[in-house]
Amino acid sequence: MKNFRKNPASLRFMKTFLTAAERLAAAVHRDESDKSPFFVYSKEMSAVYPALENLAWELKVHHGAGIDIPAAEGAEPFELSAAFPVLLEKTSSEMKRIYPQVCPWYDSARPSVPQQLETVWNHLQEEPVSALDKYWLQNSLRLSLEEIRTKQEVLKQQMYDAIENRSLPQQVAGVMESVGYVVDEDQDDEIADILYDVGDTFLNGNRHVDSSQVTMSVWDKLQKSWAISDVEQRLLWPLARPMAELGKVIRATQKKMAVLNYPARYLSEQLRNLGEIPSHEAANNMIYPSVSSEENSGLFWADGEALPGYLSPYLDDASFQKVNAEGVRWKQYEKQGDVLQLPEWRENFKAVLGDWCQMLSEDVEQFQGQIRHYFEGEQRRREAVEDGDVVSGRNAEDEKRFKEESLSFAGKLAAASAAAEKYAGVILNDSGIGQKTLAKISADKDWSEDDYRLLFHLAENFENNYHEHEGQLPVSAEEGNERFFEAFAMLPPSPEKHEMMKLMLSNFADRQLSIDGEIEMLSEDFISLAEEMQTEKYDLLEDFVGSGMELYPELRRLGQEKLAGDISYWVSGNYVIPFYMELMSAPGSCDEMLREIDGYESFSPEAQGFLRSLIGAYKDMVLPLHQESKQNLGQVWALNAGAINDDNPLAGIVRDYKEVLLREMDLGENRRLLENTYESEDKIYRDYRHYRQEREKFTVSDKALKQALMQLLSARR
Repeated sequence: MKNFRKNPASLRFMKTFLTAAERLAAAVHRDESDKSPFFVYSKEMSAVYPALENLAWELKVHHGAGIDIPAAEGAEPFELSAAFPVLLEKTSSEMKRIYPQVCPWYDSARPSVPQQLETVWNHLQEEPVSALDKYWLQNSLRLSLEEIRTKQEVLKQQMYDAIENRSLPQQVAGVMESVGYVVDEDQDDEIADILYDVGDTFLNGNRHVDSSQVTMSVWDKLQKSWAISDVEQRLLWPLARPMAELGKVIRATQKKMAVLNYPARYLSEQLRNLGEIPSHEAANNMIYPSVSSEENSGLFWADGEALPGYLSPYLDDASFQKVNAEGVRWKQYEKQGDVLQLPEWRENFKAVLGDWCQMLSEDVEQFQGQIRHYFEGEQRRREAVEDGDVVSGRNAEDEKRFKEESLSFAGKLAAASAAAEKYAGVILNDSGIGQKTLAKISADKDWSEDDYRLLFHLAENFENNYHEHEGQLPVSAEEGNERFFEAFAMLPPSPEKHEMMKLMLSNFADRQLSIDGEIEMLSEDFISLAEEMQTEKYDLLEDFVGSGMELYPELRRLGQEKLAGDISYWVSGNYVIPFYMELMSAPGSCDEMLREIDGYESFSPEAQGFLRSLIGAYKDMVLPLHQESKQNLGQVWALNAGAINDDNPLAGIVRDYKEVLLREMDLGENRRLLENTYESEDKIYRDYRHYRQEREKFTVSDKALKQALMQLLSARR
């Protein structure tokens, strides 16, 4: 076995894998140097990380390498991708130290990869090779194929840059304006996206680029994007000139792509021809024989699971007995969640998730804008400091609030994505970034560039995937949900129910914020309409305010016009709107209004009394003005859809306000229903988590046990 492991041909397969990994890492690094400030994540690096880990163990256990291999069990893909270059550098360095003369079977940095690989195929046919050799080769080919794809993406980005540098979007905008279409400055980006899409279409189809076809493609997309019909082709012919330039850009990119296309097809074909290849776990067992922590002892946990042999000495231990005795109860707790796997429950929960994901998607653009704003601000600060400029201090409170809100929103994206994958089979987050990765970013510390990039990339990834799979996550109807939530609340406790309930409550909280925003905007419009009907009374109010300021000079600093405007606004919002909506004014509305007045508590009792009386008097003046309009409006809350008089100028705003309030009522009822049971559910779940932690103290995973033995073996060499 020892001689086989040090067979020159086998060592070359190992070297090939490391070389391919280095080439991919270099390609990804070049891609990160692109002017875009945000994060590039390599899925292939995270997927092939177990192979790199296996090679590191092979060198450590059987070849005397001194490699510190970090524990990666349970790590998220993003963490594995980030750890890949670090472990690669250590492993590659040790390989060069131990076997400086070994060369790879092929190196993508040299020309003619297919010709190099012919030597490999000849060796595979002529000489017996181990399954481990084929395993290294398969993963080498995967890495090389990903390197080519990364280079292709770089070429695409260069095509986009060329389109931008030649001002083609602006030229197209100029053509559109010349024939009478209105194009705003910010629509240049929309035009650029159309040109990028057309370029991608020709590149992906590997089609011959004819300038007339390019012109027709752009013309067609412009009509769809702007919802116009250029029947007379006024736009088509002037487009020909700038599109001829676009055709040149695409053809130049195609020529560069052609150099990569054949190797990519060849590598893909050879991957298919390799036949059966060991899994990462099977390869690990070839490096060191499998060790089972579940050695049959003939004994069982109280919940019926087999008891590992290494736990036999603990049978009389009091802490073990306590954990063991609790197992029956918690096994039943786990089984109670099986009902939520039934199709009817999954469909209902999928609809709830669809509603939440839609709301999150609507906020992604604003979130990305905030991340970009702070990131670029930090960049400018660093550059100014490096240049020796004086930089003003940051507002620590605002910065911390931004970080907390950003991490909270990113956490919701990760949580909603995980739930969508688990319960709906829809992948919204394949960025490799999850809750574990986010937990390493603190709102109390300065953020690195990677922290900003990571959050931006997570949001971008969620948004792209959501729009791609939107149809698989239908938005729930507001009506008819009560029965679902009532039935859900009555289900027996389980880990799945707790998880779903927590996600639903988070969803409800976000929906309430959204409704609050709608009510605020509708209230602004409602108040504006109401104040138009109160103009004469407002003039009187201003006079009263002026008289009050003569009597109580301390009020003058509030400003006559501003104080009158504030009182009119507050009275309209707190009394006039409820009057039309047939609702009770909130208790203590007057006190709340007074507290809004700057410095109210410092005013004399007489001045305070004047303000209180003024608010009451203005309310009594304006409400009668709306009496006739209210009677003409009709019955706001009648079930009959025609109960509201559409001829009334306030009918539209009242109907919109009613619709939002009804949604808020339904939401509040469902939210209270879950909140009433969540506290007890959460207590049970926390007890369950404590039990799992205690039980895990008596559990050693096969991988952990095996790696400990491998570590021991390598130390003895």
